[in-house]
Amino acid sequence: KLIALRRRLPALRQSHWLADHARAGDQREVDWRDFADHAMTPARWHDHARRCLAVKFSPEGCAAVVLIFNADTRAHDCVLPAGRWRCLLDSSEPAAAQRVVETATIEAPAQSVLLLTDG
Repeated sequence: KLIALRRRLPALRQSHWLADHARAGDQREVDWRDFADHAMTPARWHDHARRCLAVKFSPEGCAAVVLIFNADTRAHDCVLPAGRWRCLLDSSEPAAAQRVVETATIEAPAQSVLLLTDG
């Protein structure tokens, strides 16, 4: 399933290194956030109590992809970036069908990875 998603989503198979500096409209090709949608600062990266984070890949010309990594033993409600998100993968329920996320947050189950795409 992961290989098929990588083949299907151009944002996950770029031929160049994605940059984290702001482009027009403050967009970044790679944007690391915590579960509350705060930018990852050095202090947040080194806070061992933070066990849930997200990365948004949005290379120019591609639909954005968000990966949420929750290494915590409890679930977290994660704030999503603006957009219309569809959850394509939830590692806690690998056989689950993809679903549209109707709210501004999504629950990341304990010790899971979620993959969402915009559109």
